[in-house]
Amino acid sequence: MKVSCEQEKLYRSNKPLSHILKCNENIHKDIFRESELKCLSPAQFKALLHSQLLVETYQDPEQIIYYDKNGTAYRIRKDDNNYIGYRIRGEGDATIVLSAGDKKHLKFNLKKFCQIIKTKNTLIGNIDMLSQRIWFLGSHAVLNTSLNVVLAFLCDDKTTGKELYALQSRLTQADKTIVLCPTHSIKSMDLAKGLQDKNIYCYEFNKILGDDFQIDFSKVPADEKIKDFKIPAITQKEKAGYKAHGYKCQDIIEFVDRVAKHRQVPININGKETDVPYVQAALLLYMVIKLKENTGGWVSFSDILKEDIIDGDKNTPSGKKGADDLSKMHKLVSPLSKKLRDFASKDIVELRTGESTYRISTHPIRVKEPSSNWLKRTYKHTVLPAVKAERVNRTKNVKH
Repeated sequence: MKVSCEQEKLYRSNKPLSHILKCNENIHKDIFRESELKCLSPAQFKALLHSQLLVETYQDPEQIIYYDKNGTAYRIRKDDNNYIGYRIRGEGDATIVLSAGDKKHLKFNLKKFCQIIKTKNTLIGNIDMLSQRIWFLGSHAVLNTSLNVVLAFLCDDKTTGKELYALQSRLTQADKTIVLCPTHSIKSMDLAKGLQDKNIYCYEFNKILGDDFQIDFSKVPADEKIKDFKIPAITQKEKAGYKAHGYKCQDIIEFVDRVAKHRQVPININGKETDVPYVQAALLLYMVIKLKENTGGWVSFSDILKEDIIDGDKNTPSGKKGADDLSKMHKLVSPLSKKLRDFASKDIVELRTGESTYRISTHPIRVKEPSSNWLKRTYKHTVLPAVKAERVNRTKNVKH
């Protein structure tokens, strides 16, 4: 049973998926025979079905040309209950009989695949098909730089230049554009440099995309001012706090008082600017407020519950919290921790094992706010009310 569950997970290295994407680099194709995909790996084919990227669709076998794995082409005709293939070109058998898998066709949902990458990387904006070969996945802020992320099906340098040289004019303004290519790599150094001069960077999947579809944004060239940023050494004034509370990190976190994207809070971590979605920002702001009290900064499940950052049974006695409620807390903390680790030390969100309490593990002095009481005002009057209102609306929609 355990093996079966593992087979249902979808990874970038999925062989049927790789085949589909490779085919689309050559020519747009969204209809595939079941036998064509299943023969590559039955278990990984099952994972593709489980992810709902494939939907069964009807195709009349007599209306399409059938190609075997060696490229031999056949015209299909029905004979009683069988479909017979008659060779029209190639070196395969003169006739073949189609199997059940040959007759069953599946449609690949490319937009849903784009959504998988977008969701995994918390990209902002609406997915948009810019051309048959180019899909806009969303935008992202990393390394103090705004990025557009694009999925591209490219087959050669000529197609690459045609599709990408005018790409910036079709996108919202950003500092740089990342182009994700399933397998294609640019051969011409002049073309690669010309695109980079336009701040367009092309990467093969296996060079920047993890097997879980996570983009490694650290591969994007950083601005010189980011490279030059140095985390300051612990000062004499901070030594006592580090000794008393054992903070694990020396990271600098600065909240920025500017207009951010919808329902986002802008922050600067170690000289790198990014935006934090409200649902994560509510927890971050509260943890920083607790940190500023200079008592260690630990935040418990009960604290989060009382603040109404998440929904749960506020009458549950301490030590008897339901597994479902604790799961909600961990689901909230995990994406925040992952977001901050893109810019800061791995222990920036520290867990105290055995107690399920968390904190921002840097000295309070190293967390800066734009003005006096900005943290509390933003938390109490902007972010938290918005998070609670969204939760209420979501509950109403579920009931309806």
